[in-house]
Amino acid sequence: MNLKTYMRPVLVFILAGFTAISCTDDWDAHYNSTAGGKSDLYLFDYIQTQPDLSLFADMLKMSGYDKILNESSPYTVWAPSNESWSSMDGTLSLLALTMEDTAAVKNIVKNHIAHYSCPVSKAVGNSIRMLNGKLFPFIKSGSDYLFGGVKLQTSDVSVQNGILHTLTANVPYRLNLWEHILYAPGIDAIQTYAQSLFESTLDVSKSYQDGIFVDSVFKTTNKMLTYLGDMNVEDSIYTTIIPDDNAWNDAYDRISPFYNTLEKDGGVEAQMANTKWTIVRDLVFRKRLTPPLADGALYSTYGHKFLHPDSLFMGSDQYVLSNGYAYRTSKLWHNPADSWFKEIRVEAETFSETTGQKSNYTISSVSSLGSSLDVSNQHYITCDPMTSSSISKLFVKFPIPNTLSAKYNIYVVFVPTAVVDTSDHRPYKVNCYLSYVNSNGKVVTDSKLTLAANTTNPDKMTKMLVAKNFEFPYCNIVDQPDMVNSTLTSLTSTNKKYTTVYLKVENAAGVTTADLAAFNRKIRIDCIILEPVQ
Repeated sequence: MNLKTYMRPVLVFILAGFTAISCTDDWDAHYNSTAGGKSDLYLFDYIQTQPDLSLFADMLKMSGYDKILNESSPYTVWAPSNESWSSMDGTLSLLALTMEDTAAVKNIVKNHIAHYSCPVSKAVGNSIRMLNGKLFPFIKSGSDYLFGGVKLQTSDVSVQNGILHTLTANVPYRLNLWEHILYAPGIDAIQTYAQSLFESTLDVSKSYQDGIFVDSVFKTTNKMLTYLGDMNVEDSIYTTIIPDDNAWNDAYDRISPFYNTLEKDGGVEAQMANTKWTIVRDLVFRKRLTPPLADGALYSTYGHKFLHPDSLFMGSDQYVLSNGYAYRTSKLWHNPADSWFKEIRVEAETFSETTGQKSNYTISSVSSLGSSLDVSNQHYITCDPMTSSSISKLFVKFPIPNTLSAKYNIYVVFVPTAVVDTSDHRPYKVNCYLSYVNSNGKVVTDSKLTLAANTTNPDKMTKMLVAKNFEFPYCNIVDQPDMVNSTLTSLTSTNKKYTTVYLKVENAAGVTTADLAAFNRKIRIDCIILEPVQ
């Protein structure tokens, strides 16, 4: 793993222990003006009088901050000397190139200005928030004062509207994680995708006052920021894995087949959208992370757990950014079972009249607390027969959303009658049926599954295999209200909101005296499990 940066000199700022502040505005009441001298000039006018700050003065003019620094509002400026710019790659060429870009100049200028007055006596031990939102530590090291790791040349020059410090070097403008994703070279694929997720919508709360329309005020959002983290906020610290174009294309080719989508549900467009979202959703982690990691597992901000996190960073280059680390990679090493091809578990107690189906059963959710049984989510359902007729079918039918176009082993987990009656040793006897969309795009309803064994263990939990290596030709992605906690997420408006995959569990026990003695018609179900076949 290599360390990469965009500008020199490079310093890793350890912000832990510093308090992010704006400088104080009560300086005039107690500041000792003899520290660096007192001038009646405003900040920009004073900077203009200093020959060694002429380059920075030119940048202030170009960015429009010459006027701002001549207003009465207090500011502190850490002004790089002319000499400091020649240290950038040993020449002034980079500065000359930068000076052709007004936005770049403005970023650099705002990197050296903070609101209010920040004398060294007040700011030491704090992190200063600059006009561009960047945070830089202001500390004393021996007899020297350092700002953003750069030594002060002069300090505490008091002027009419603030304080001027001068620096022996400029403090490089360092991209934050979101800026890196949007603007860094060599990652065109993820940049294009990130840009495509920007949405501008009418801000109703600001467009109306007391129910009367005032003006059209729009707000801009991006799903990556909304659901993966505030990567654009300077004091929100993250680590990101950034795929280069080779890594992106390789991941796309591997993941796309899992999202084969019916034409009526969005077809290729939905397949592309789901694939791209799957690539990015597990790229962001909290805190600054440097492998090897001490913890045995790592959670992405999306909520997925990675059991071998060090492998995610193999062969990557580390970029030190203003609010965390980015690891650029030419290969995404995410294990499918940790990321997109995960176990699907449908808890039986989530069964409802609107999502499930039943016949001649009343359904009740029961807690397993107090029992010695390992029941998923500590709840199961009890299915009580409403009829003793041998003609009337008893069944419960569970919807299974978010299956991929892939192979699964399908199980039903049963809770034995012993959970409530240790003297009842009758097993359950069941048939199972699967509904899905076949390779021709046709809905197959209640296809009977061939079970190796269709009776349960009467005394302990039974994980019954009802389908082995079953392959769904099409994915069944259903929009979820909570994108972060949903197993899979669709980002296209064309995706459906209905489920095509159902598993029906039917009571196969008869009503003869022998059957009633041998099998329990009241059955208890814990969950349905679909385990990915890798």
